[in-house]
Amino acid sequence: MYLNGAWVPDSEAVVSIHDQSFVHGYGVFDTARTYGGRLIPGKVQQHLTRFFASAKALHIPQPMSKDEWAAIMQETVERNAHKIEAWGGDAWVFIRLTPGSKHFFGACDCCSYQPA
Repeated sequence: MYLNGAWVPDSEAVVSIHDQSFVHGYGVFDTARTYGGRLIPGKVQQHLTRFFASAKALHIPQPMSKDEWAAIMQETVERNAHKIEAWGGDAWVFIRLTPGSKHFFGACDCCSYQPA
């Protein structure tokens, strides 16, 4: 999981109880998915455009560019390729941004995609 500028094991990922997303439900998220174990760049850009517009509407400054977020999303998929393969090749890739408690909170992780 990518969390606040570093890659950390899920078991070590910590969000403060003072984070504004926890206290007030204040933050932005978006979810992309893989197809055959891969992100589709055009779809990633659509998700990031919406993600950036939402952050702007809530006056949450972006700590990274769209290209940086896209690279983190891609690396998340690569770091979880063994899991994604076991899940049948498809996964959700989550990105989140909050004002945090003192600094921004940005995260990216993935989980199994289960079609409805």
